[in-house]
Amino acid sequence: MGFGQTTGIRKNNGYMTATGDQAVKLEEKRNMFLSLVRKYPGISRRDCAIAMRVSTFYASKLVPELVDAGIVTEEDTPAKICGRGRPSKPLFINPEYEYFAGIDLEARSWRMVIANFQGDIIHTFIRPFKACSNSYEYCSQLENILAEAIDNAGEKWEKVKAVGIGAPGFLNDETGIIENYEILPEFKNIPLRDICKTVAGKPVFIQNNVYNLATYDLLKRPESEGRSVIHVALRSGISAALNLNGVVYKGSSNMAGEVGLSLFSNLEMLQRFAGLSGLNDELPELPAEFWSGESEAVDNALNNQEYFKTLDKAMSLFSVTLANISSFLDPDELVIYSTIFQEPNRLWDMLQTGFDRCRHEQGLKPADLRPAEASEFTPANGAAI
Repeated sequence: MGFGQTTGIRKNNGYMTATGDQAVKLEEKRNMFLSLVRKYPGISRRDCAIAMRVSTFYASKLVPELVDAGIVTEEDTPAKICGRGRPSKPLFINPEYEYFAGIDLEARSWRMVIANFQGDIIHTFIRPFKACSNSYEYCSQLENILAEAIDNAGEKWEKVKAVGIGAPGFLNDETGIIENYEILPEFKNIPLRDICKTVAGKPVFIQNNVYNLATYDLLKRPESEGRSVIHVALRSGISAALNLNGVVYKGSSNMAGEVGLSLFSNLEMLQRFAGLSGLNDELPELPAEFWSGESEAVDNALNNQEYFKTLDKAMSLFSVTLANISSFLDPDELVIYSTIFQEPNRLWDMLQTGFDRCRHEQGLKPADLRPAEASEFTPANGAAI
């Protein structure tokens, strides 16, 4: 019997088990229910039913199965009384039910996190990612780093159910191959998904890394579901995604998110001047503390006139780009992900000032520009989720 045919519902160990189209629909409802409990710890059955647009009876039927499976816990002490009937018991995800690994790759760093079932990071691993002279060397490096990360995770790895990857550059969704990553000229036709699947020995899922940033934000800030949010990553390259009322958009062929590919009249790319990889090439003397956004290190760099010129140009170009992006999308807010903004510092002040000035010159009202929290591992955690 082919996929997509409806075959009804049968009983299995006392539970109603659906097959065919009905099974797909029930699985979607189950996942929606779990997503609500994950986003709103302590939510009631009734509130889940309202959000899912189903009856409270229908939502309540899901709870015993999920509790028996150890996926959801239900506190005995009622949180509140919801109208008539039984008191409402708060629902929570069991964070220890399963773990997921998330991998984030960019030109200079390789990161992995392990997240529990609630989506909280319980283990982190980071290694430098080195430029190579050919694709074979890159593939070998990917294999070796992942193997080291798995060994480093120890017993936690045994509980990992699946691996999510945040991929840079131009990704072929169907094959899991990175076709091109312009920052690393030899990083072409890399079978990233197959490499990770072979080494990890677990199911592997792959997405563009800026998509993972937006996904993470939707989990950790449920209020963003009803807003329009532009997510911009200032990392080795520069990319963007749009969250519009809880749906993430990244453009066709995984290309629209690559903001850093915008060309100037002299054929230079934005990320050459404002991306962290380009800045690192221009300012190799700056310490690691600067790239981590530590305010004292940033102040010291900006006190150097030559460094100031380069960094001022970078923030100016980046602020104009942000203003131009927001001018036709008119978002409620822009969230910026970058390690150089992990602490409040003068670089952020320069970016904010330049952005506000551009908005004013465009005749537009001020827009909410804010740095993301914990930018170092956010893309990896988004991949895990």
